[in-house]
Amino acid sequence: ITAWRLYNHTKDIAIRPKVTFIAMLIGVFSGSNMILVGIFDIYSSPVLHVITALTLFYGSLGWGILSYVGIYGNQNSRSRMRLYYLGAAILCHLVMSYAMTQAFLENPEALTPPIDLNLVQHWVRWAALAEYGFFISSMSLIWSYESEIRGTVDDSEE
Repeated sequence: ITAWRLYNHTKDIAIRPKVTFIAMLIGVFSGSNMILVGIFDIYSSPVLHVITALTLFYGSLGWGILSYVGIYGNQNSRSRMRLYYLGAAILCHLVMSYAMTQAFLENPEALTPPIDLNLVQHWVRWAALAEYGFFISSMSLIWSYESEIRGTVDDSEE
């Protein structure tokens, strides 16, 4: 809903309208995967959980990058802040991916059903911290578009 509202309120002022449309489609798809991550539990459906989680993470990054490029680019007072949030999200995603890859390489049995994450808890802690960081940076990026999402874009922001 947020991706659609952002697109709907900025499609007339976007510097790249086609890019913002693609960003909206990716955002809606990512949002649906957010619901699926909750439905597919890591313990009962590990493969589906990982697929939907990765789709959510990559989709969120894609939405953030394309929204940034498509709506204003560097031509907005909040552009620098938005780049910071995108960079933080990318860094957190890399840390999360690295930690879980190391966990799998260290003990592949821990991540195959039945899953026992206690065997790789030291890597899971890093991945969890990075996931929280990813969430915070993604929510901060969405927050930076608050006036656009609400439809109250000032002329000075255009």
